[in-house]
Amino acid sequence: MIPVSLNFSRLDFELMDAVGELEALTARYALPKELIHVEVTESALADDSMKLDEALNRVKRSGYALWLDDFGSGYSSLNVLKDYEFDMVKIDMRFLQNLENSEKAKTLLKCVVELADQIHMQTLTEGVETEAQARFLKEIGCSRLQGYLFGRPVPRDALYDRIARGELILHSSISDHA
Repeated sequence: MIPVSLNFSRLDFELMDAVGELEALTARYALPKELIHVEVTESALADDSMKLDEALNRVKRSGYALWLDDFGSGYSSLNVLKDYEFDMVKIDMRFLQNLENSEKAKTLLKCVVELADQIHMQTLTEGVETEAQARFLKEIGCSRLQGYLFGRPVPRDALYDRIARGELILHSSISDHA
């Protein structure tokens, strides 16, 4: 089994019992909860919603990892980081646009990674396309990198073929997975 990220929108939480459905499916298929990452976009948290707050608290209480997706995509509020118990902050790819020519972008990325570390959240930067971007992100302590530099989305069978050929290696520790 490999980790899976599930993206939920505000409507998923408002129109159904998304956490209850997740719990039922996890139990039905005997899936380890530590392999399930529940992702919520930052924009879903823009408005106060007691129903959404309770659902996110249930996600954490139930033992799933809670990830904040698209941090910095336009709705950024440090209150989101303060008010919720996210395990991972996924930094939006727009921070990487023109990174090589923008000291301001580099400084902001470094501050976001340091802030997340200080409040015990891991970081994942989306949209990594160059070795220079990857090198910089590793230097500033970003926990994980994601993007076309490492591979494009592929169908499941193609993924399994790449694993079988040794092009991709699965780690035995759950904590090693992105």
